[in-house]
Amino acid sequence: MTEKKTRRTILHAGFWILYFIYETINASWAANDRFDFYQIHKVWANFPLTMAVVYINFYVLMPRYLYPKKYMAYALSMIGLIVSWALVTRYIGYRFWLPWDKTHMPAQYLAEPKNFFVPIRIARNAFRLYPVLALTMLIKVLRNSYSKEKQLRVAQDEKHKAELSNLRSQIHPHFFFNTLSSLYTLTVKKSDKAPDVVMRMSGLMHYMLYETTSDLGLLEDEITQLKNFVAIEELRFGDRIDSSFQYSGDLNGKKISPLILLPFVENAFKHSLINEANKAWVTIDIKVSGNDLFLTVENSMSAPMELSPRQGIGLANVKARLSLSYPGRH
Repeated sequence: MTEKKTRRTILHAGFWILYFIYETINASWAANDRFDFYQIHKVWANFPLTMAVVYINFYVLMPRYLYPKKYMAYALSMIGLIVSWALVTRYIGYRFWLPWDKTHMPAQYLAEPKNFFVPIRIARNAFRLYPVLALTMLIKVLRNSYSKEKQLRVAQDEKHKAELSNLRSQIHPHFFFNTLSSLYTLTVKKSDKAPDVVMRMSGLMHYMLYETTSDLGLLEDEITQLKNFVAIEELRFGDRIDSSFQYSGDLNGKKISPLILLPFVENAFKHSLINEANKAWVTIDIKVSGNDLFLTVENSMSAPMELSPRQGIGLANVKARLSLSYPGRH
């Protein structure tokens, strides 16, 4: 917070220094193409008042009327503020600079009106305030708009991450339910393959718990875990299934949304063995070309399947994650 305040102070100070230089040059520019600073003190005297008006607008009028969309109240308040500034600066000129001119600049004194209420002078003072007030308001509005847009982007990113996290959390129980079923079958049979399944399942659990928290993970790691899953299924079904897993292309440094490919492979093993009288088979082929990945998964099927009214979450989950992670690119 301190760093933010310091940066804001520096920006404000820089703006006012530039404005001070501009007002000094503008007020000192004579008609004979030279600078004349003989009345610059009058400009400098109004500088603190100008700053006060700008900050009253920033921190009082805009929060109270403009942001809540009370436009009429804001317009009337601004008119009142500008007129007040014009009257105060006219009073300073009448009360202090007129006597000063009488003593130090008689010619200027003779040209000045001698009464306080001079409408044209007050109107001129009001219009002198308008440019800096309009500029600072524009900067403030643009900055607030940028800040709100940034906050909206952050909120959308957080929502995006929460949705992805929720979808990934659905994958874990879905996957472990299927894998534990495989392990249960092997332990009931007292198969020697059970320890190997436990070891590979442990590797998958570690990957899911600790390596899939970020939006993207290494494609090489993803393929390694797919191979682990295929090995578990091969251990479970043994001679009942024949599987082929191939991949090609440059995998080095390539990243992918974690666990996005696993549901396809799960489904292939699951459905290849439904009503399968003969030996089942599954083929998995991954090709990487540049930044594109092509996945082909095929499985055997003895007869057309009847769709269950209660479909699993696997493919619906993948569709949702693809839409979030690769919108319009999948």
